[in-house]
Formats: sequence, structure tokens, C-alpha cells
Amino acid sequence: MTRIPFSALGGVALALLLFWLLALLVTPPAEEFDVLEMGLTMSMVEAPEPVVEEVAEPSAEPPPQPEPPPQVEANPQPEPPPPVESEIVMPEPEPEPEPVPEPEPEPVP
Repeated sequence: MTRIPFSALGGVALALLLFWLLALLVTPPAEEFDVLEMGLTMSMVEAPEPVVEEVAEPSAEPPPQPEPPPQVEANPQPEPPPPVESEIVMPEPEPEPEPVPEPEPEPVP
């Protein structure tokens, strides 16, 4: 009489233990890390003085302007691609057999 309740309790306990172990196996490990807080020292630095470049005298003639490229007419439709040769051979369709004409019976005299 007591065997059935003990076996049921043991089965439930074993199932819970197995699910708990499976959960431990599946969950990723928690990484333990310390947050490092470092104090940064800041110091004031003077900005460097900008270097003044001497302006060159403008030349008398401006350089010649490059010629614009000739206008090319755009093709309204692109060229068709070249035919692709494939190594795969498609089977030819089998011709349908022609029906054989049945001989007409000769009239009996």
C-alpha cells in the first residue's frame, strides 16, 4: 500500500532533479567582472598658433579650361546578352506514333 505513494514521490523528485540539472546545463555561465574606475587627469594646453602662408601673386593668365567630354547618345534599350551555351542537353520530345489505318472490310456479295 505504501509502495505506490513512495514511488510517485520518488518519480516526481527525480523528474524535478533532472529538469533542474538540465536548466543548469543549458544556462550560460554568469561572468563576474569588476568595474574599473580610473581617474583621468586633465591639463590645460595652449592651442598652437596657426601658420600664416604667404599668398602667391595671381598669374596674368588663368589656366585653360578643360574641354567638356563629347555628348554620347544613350542607348534607349540595353544590348541583349549573348546566348549562353549550356552543357546540359535537354531531351528531345518523343514523336507521337502515327495511328495505323485499319483495313476496311470488303463487302460480301
